Amino acid sequence: MLAALMLRRPSALLAPLLALAAASCHNDSTGQSPVMITFNPTIYLGDWTGTWTNLNTSGTGALTVTVEQEEMTLNIEFDMDGQVFESMDPDPESYEAAIGASEARMASFKSDVFGALSATIDGLGILTISGTGVPGTTDRFDITGTIAGTKMTFVATITSQNGSITTGYATLDKM
Repeated sequence: MLAALMLRRPSALLAPLLALAAASCHNDSTGQSPVMITFNPTIYLGDWTGTWTNLNTSGTGALTVTVEQEEMTLNIEFDMDGQVFESMDPDPESYEAAIGASEARMASFKSDVFGALSATIDGLGILTISGTGVPGTTDRFDITGTIAGTKMTFVATITSQNGSITTGYATLDKM
């Protein structure tokens, strides 16, 4: 019977599914739209300093980040010291992130050290960074973190070309 109904009148089954989907698009039972968190760049401006640690090799080093704003762009100076990717102490790098209504986004930046980078920080202080095509034996890395008040905390997963996984973390304080 169900198969016959579907063959003759597919809209008879489709209509209730569409109604259910439309009802689920609301944020809550009040029917109000979801609340949008706006991005406030001033929270992130300034000098941040801390350390990073590779949990697999016990490697560690200093980490400094300076964030400045120029109109609708965040200018980021990044310096990671120590044996990054177990091979070198890279030179500092500079990045730009476009400021939007709910986030700042850096898309498709090519770094000689970190590969093809993309990053996003949202209005809640949640940061995601990924790097692919990293030179050397590293294939990719993924970083997630939070920025709350005067503290940044990050966790990294680094995947080598042979598939092995390395994890690490970093913490920074706003100066």
